[in-house]
Amino acid sequence: MVHTGPKGATGATGATGPTGSTGATGSQGPPGATGANGATGATGATGATGAPGAQGPPGPGAVVEHAYEAGAQSMTSTCGIYTGSAVVFTVSDPGTIVVTTSLVVALTHTNGQVTKYWVSVWNQTTTTCNPESNNYVYGLVASQNPTGSYLSNVNLVQTFSVGGPGTYTISVIGTATMTSTSDLTEMECVSVAGVFYPS
Repeated sequence: MVHTGPKGATGATGATGPTGSTGATGSQGPPGATGANGATGATGATGATGAPGAQGPPGPGAVVEHAYEAGAQSMTSTCGIYTGSAVVFTVSDPGTIVVTTSLVVALTHTNGQVTKYWVSVWNQTTTTCNPESNNYVYGLVASQNPTGSYLSNVNLVQTFSVGGPGTYTISVIGTATMTSTSDLTEMECVSVAGVFYPS
């Protein structure tokens, strides 16, 4: 019969073996938290100025018109317009037209006769030609006045209300009555200045 002897002491550790091959890549982990925003970059240079835009419509300011006519024009008992005295306003708003007029009335008078005249300004777009329907100047050379030529300076200011958009024509008008057919009454050297003021 063979008997087993006691276990001997543990031997020294052997040398480390070579490194094994790299294992397979593990699955991707969850996204990390969003990082803080970076600092704002510097402002870029200003771009070139663009081309000018189209001309806008006229503003609602005052409109000024003027007319002048030097030639003499006869006055009769029929209301007449002094040709060349018109001021024309084309407006887009309601408002008021203020017209200032100056002219000369020239009269050739015979002693013993009577000459009368009426002068005014008229809005040709309304009513009938009648100088007495607006502010007017009335003049008279009486029968006792000597035969001769007479000059009368006439100045008028007249306002006209404008209800809305449109074209408005303002002219000098006048009439005259003479008891002598040989006498003559004329308007001459007419100057008209008008201003439209929007409401």
